Amino acid sequence: MGNINEVEEKIDRKPKEAQLLYAAENGQFEKLSSILADKDVQIDSPNSSAVTALFLAAKEGHDECLRLLLEAGACVNGIGVQNALSPLWVATHAGHKNCVERLVAAGANLNTKFPETPLYIAAREGKADCLKILIEAGSCVNVRNNRGQNPLHIACSEVHESCVELLTNTECELDAMDHSGCTPLHHACINAPDGHRSVKMLVQKGAAVNVSSRYWNHATSLHYCSQLGKLENIKLLLNYGANVFIKDKCGQTARERAHKHPECEKLLWEKEGNPPSLLQLCCWTIREILGAKRLNRVHELPIPLTLQYSIL
Repeated sequence: MGNINEVEEKIDRKPKEAQLLYAAENGQFEKLSSILADKDVQIDSPNSSAVTALFLAAKEGHDECLRLLLEAGACVNGIGVQNALSPLWVATHAGHKNCVERLVAAGANLNTKFPETPLYIAAREGKADCLKILIEAGSCVNVRNNRGQNPLHIACSEVHESCVELLTNTECELDAMDHSGCTPLHHACINAPDGHRSVKMLVQKGAAVNVSSRYWNHATSLHYCSQLGKLENIKLLLNYGANVFIKDKCGQTARERAHKHPECEKLLWEKEGNPPSLLQLCCWTIREILGAKRLNRVHELPIPLTLQYSIL
């Protein structure tokens, strides 16, 4: 306790700007309010790391201090250049929902990159509450990282179910390919546990199930699930039209990749010997024609309700 008091006494002997930075970083609302009463204080004066009091309050999640600084006229984007680390970026990374809400409402730049945008960071870190705010505020959902991955790729790769759900209900591209030629569905099938809801959400929303990755041996999602022994995923993919006869770059079908998983191999063997029903072929064809963006309009088609339900 003595050490803390000594530090604060030392800070109190420093210029007002240094006191401002300390109070913001440590959530000292009353102290901050007192300093801001001095109209001569430079509210956006940076510390040695070139970050402001607003940045520090956002980083530490001090919502009320953030409010006070914004009301006093602090620059909402900090003092960095266009693609510098911003208060919104650090608040999102830490998952400080209330701070994110305040910064967005104050007009923070939604798409500044460091090197990814706040929305991308929310998807990567699984900060679903922050992601929802940024989506609703209009942040770009199709931004890419240096591996060509959009937010949905990374949410699937990191298995953040709530983020996947949010992004599949936006204009985020379901079948976007990253630099390795993989779609979000590929990443979900590889990384998520068998039967994980994120895989189901993707295919229900219209993700293409027969896309071959360009560089990963031209394998499909069915190939990956078969090799990994993910039986529930295999059943799901087959139900949505996965083609058991597609071969990868090595000439292997999904069944041949499933040789270490007898249950998977047996199911795929049976599917190879039993052609799909006319109803299944009809549903898969209509889904393919409509595509992911128009799948929710299936109810407008002049077809029986039972067929509409089967398609979805």
